[in-house]
Amino acid sequence: MMLIASALWGVTGLDDLIPDYRMSIGTKLEGLGGLARYWREPLANALPKTGLVVDLRSAAYSAAWSPSECSFVSVGAVRLSPDGTRRPISHMAKAARGRVARLLAQSAVDPEDPKAVASAIEAGGERVELEQIDTDLDRYQLTIVEN
Repeated sequence: MMLIASALWGVTGLDDLIPDYRMSIGTKLEGLGGLARYWREPLANALPKTGLVVDLRSAAYSAAWSPSECSFVSVGAVRLSPDGTRRPISHMAKAARGRVARLLAQSAVDPEDPKAVASAIEAGGERVELEQIDTDLDRYQLTIVEN
């Protein structure tokens, strides 16, 4: 199942019909405050507590929900300079995360663990690195490496 983080709707499914809107998760509304804080409890109650989550959200959206018990893979991207220096990709990170979403949606295999996620993305032509960042909570960082 793929869900899309939305500042206005919390999360939506791929087939959900929603009106056009412009609203950032960083928006603060009178009477509600910040939207990430506003969505925290409803999303905690609605989103999975077990299984595997591949998180393609930006840092701002990540503040709205954090998984409690499920296996979790956060996806980021870096650009590798000719001298070997790594620089986080910020503006174009959305494009890298979009490629990951496409590869997972088109994959013939439904990955059941973080290593299978990395393998599926690598099989789609991306250069990836997978690092376990928390052994107690089964948390991983998957990095797309671009030249």
